[in-house]
Amino acid sequence: MNDQSLALPLQEPLARFEAMKNQALTHIAHHDTEIAIRSCQRLNKAHPNNPESWYISSSLALKMKDPTNGIAAIKRALALAPDNGEFLLRYSHFLILSGDKKQARKVLLTNIDVLQQHAQSLQSVNGYGELALQLNAVAEYQMAAKCYQNALLFSPNNGELYFNLASVQRYLGLLSEAEANFDLAIKYNPNDAEAYLQRSSLKKQTRENNHLESLRQAIKTKSNHPIARAQLHYALAKELEDLKDYQVSFEQLKLGARCRRRHMNYRVEQDVEALNLIRTTYDKHWFEQTKANTKEQTQGASAIFILGLPRTGSTLVERIVSSHSQVTNAGELNDFAVCMMEHAQQHLRGEPSKAQMIQAASQVNANQLGKSYLKRVSHLDINTEKFVDKLPLNSLYLGLIGTALPSAKLIHVKRHPMDTCYAIYKQIFTQGYPFSYDLEELGRYYIAHHRLMEHWLDTMGSRILQVNYEQVVADLETQARRLLAHCGLAFESQCLQFNHNKSASTTASASQVRQGIYNTSVQRWRCYEVQLQPLKKQLEAAGIDCS
Repeated sequence: MNDQSLALPLQEPLARFEAMKNQALTHIAHHDTEIAIRSCQRLNKAHPNNPESWYISSSLALKMKDPTNGIAAIKRALALAPDNGEFLLRYSHFLILSGDKKQARKVLLTNIDVLQQHAQSLQSVNGYGELALQLNAVAEYQMAAKCYQNALLFSPNNGELYFNLASVQRYLGLLSEAEANFDLAIKYNPNDAEAYLQRSSLKKQTRENNHLESLRQAIKTKSNHPIARAQLHYALAKELEDLKDYQVSFEQLKLGARCRRRHMNYRVEQDVEALNLIRTTYDKHWFEQTKANTKEQTQGASAIFILGLPRTGSTLVERIVSSHSQVTNAGELNDFAVCMMEHAQQHLRGEPSKAQMIQAASQVNANQLGKSYLKRVSHLDINTEKFVDKLPLNSLYLGLIGTALPSAKLIHVKRHPMDTCYAIYKQIFTQGYPFSYDLEELGRYYIAHHRLMEHWLDTMGSRILQVNYEQVVADLETQARRLLAHCGLAFESQCLQFNHNKSASTTASASQVRQGIYNTSVQRWRCYEVQLQPLKKQLEAAGIDCS
């Protein structure tokens, strides 16, 4: 009997495994979902002690966007191969998809040496690139930056990697480094309009140091994509404003806004109707009835909601409050809105309209809604007494937030109406706020939102602390003490040096909050008083003081 015949029986199980594995992978790749499910089930049954079989099942779950079954499968794989970097990365990915970023962060940090060895072993951009994305997702920005730098060793001309690295550095306040890497992102990917926009936003441009010519050239030659063109116009408008060339700046802003608005399917009437319906649905009778049915009066004591329209100074207020030793900045969370919709769906069928959703949300059990929200945010990495949830448009759900979380602290940030509208108009948003690209639509939304906030203040009274941006800028310490007292926190002097706060900021104001207090944005709208005159008349006709 020769050596070859002795080897055949040993090769047969491996050959069968490979055949079943390849069959499952083929069906997954071809989106043959039902057949792929059966193939994975057969593979797992035949080879339950082979970690690769469970990893393949997790690949199917990933394709199906099913983190629950994905987590179950990858945990089986890890039980058999606990130091496999690829499996650990997949596990973390599923945890992020499921919303459990706290556990994902734990997995990543506990196994960081294994994960870095795995990334290095791939000898390609993919290893460090994927690890960087996941670290970025769990707000480990410094480690993410190092991973992007390692990825660039394998792909030194990769514009996307330079953009990602620069974005992380911007969050961390490393603005000079971010500018240099945005330069490289543009060098290696000249059509990346967002890189031009982010680079322009990092600092105030000067006559000696600006990007006017490269932006004008890019507008002429680089892209016909509507969003990209809009981004370039916004970037040029920002730099022209820095140089006090206000008329030309506004012309560029109008071009960018029109370009963005022209390619959006949006009707401001629907939003105005929704805001008006919220105001009439959550009336004093609703508050009285809901309060009578709300028993857990201490629920939500750890939460601080900072809200209002975007660009009103909410990031400034958040940085002041979150500089306190007992406060964590949790970011702009959509968790309350998600929980609200999940509970409201129990009273609905099919695809509800906005009006139906608003009515259904008013019928949810406030205690259960509050518990759902607190359960969702428990996945966040919060190790302090309180945390800040700073999603601006939580202002739409303020009645529900106040009743579902009766001990939560509520802060509304307000700014001069014209400065607010101009600041919104000159910002191109990644998502949301579709009313911001047309001044007449912006005025209509502002009026409806203003009336809604007046309603909340009338019905909820002292539950809501209203803070004026201009007053914070004029007298930081008085307003900081007022904010902290409202939150039940003792005054700490570091709250006045919020610009020294090393925690990351991922909002549109990430660069500005590193500068400390400045008053150059107060009454900025007056530089465009002629251009904004129709908006001013619109607001004043609605009874809003714009003096």
